[in-house]
Amino acid sequence: MGKKMLAVGAAMLAMGLVAPLTGDSYLGTTTYACEEGGYLRVREGTPGGIPYSEGLGYMSAPVKSQMFAAMDGKLILNASTYQVNLAPESAAMYPKLQAALEKLSKENLNSMNDMMIEWNTDLQEEYKIGKENGIYQNEAPFTYDLSYGGLRADSTVFSCYGTEYVYLGGAHPVTYYKAVTIDTKSGKRLSLSDVLQTTDGFAELLATETIKQLDDREAIFDQKELVKNIQYMMDHNDLQFGLTEDGMQVFFGNYEIGPYAMGTAVVNLPQSKYFSIFQPKYIFYGYRAKG
Repeated sequence: MGKKMLAVGAAMLAMGLVAPLTGDSYLGTTTYACEEGGYLRVREGTPGGIPYSEGLGYMSAPVKSQMFAAMDGKLILNASTYQVNLAPESAAMYPKLQAALEKLSKENLNSMNDMMIEWNTDLQEEYKIGKENGIYQNEAPFTYDLSYGGLRADSTVFSCYGTEYVYLGGAHPVTYYKAVTIDTKSGKRLSLSDVLQTTDGFAELLATETIKQLDDREAIFDQKELVKNIQYMMDHNDLQFGLTEDGMQVFFGNYEIGPYAMGTAVVNLPQSKYFSIFQPKYIFYGYRAKG
């Protein structure tokens, strides 16, 4: 992974198109779970096998790059992804989770760099045509941004999502999601089948909740088509979900459950309502964060 990252970086620099931003441009906010009764206390699990969850400290930060036009040297693309790391105390207690987060950060960086290489020719041509037609008078007409969103960070689960915003010219930008849930102790990236008792019937359940929760119901595909689309995403391990202290959130990007005009969607499956569908070991039990 490291060699691949270095190879991609070398290729980008050789092209003279990407300038990584470091130093002052590397910004991050440390987020510590504010738990009542102390930090990382040890507690017994419930009789039903649900572990007691203790909050973790972590930091997320953007990592940025840029692309410049071959014809005039102007900035044409701002690109950004994220990296995330545990606070030293938490990393020492859960080294496998820290390793998993480092792997995720490298994957994000490699994906952004590969994307910029792949898009370079098309964006250079798009910019040239636009300039010739009086468009793109301002700098950086194109954007790629994968921004971090935290969901849950404790001694049982680390869950987060990235909002992937892409504009490469044309009528409008698009937004997708990349969600990740990791077992804190093992560092294993969890699939839907890991966190649910069974996935049988889950597509139908999620489709029903999606239609109930979204205001723009008429824009959604009909329920039969929605179930089919959700099942397809499940079968290809492409359903974007994360665990929270209250249950599960499922993320749908543009075009996934309806036309572009309906936008994106986040659907909540609260454990208060769907307690029985979750694996007990990943249900939240502990003091809730206040800050």
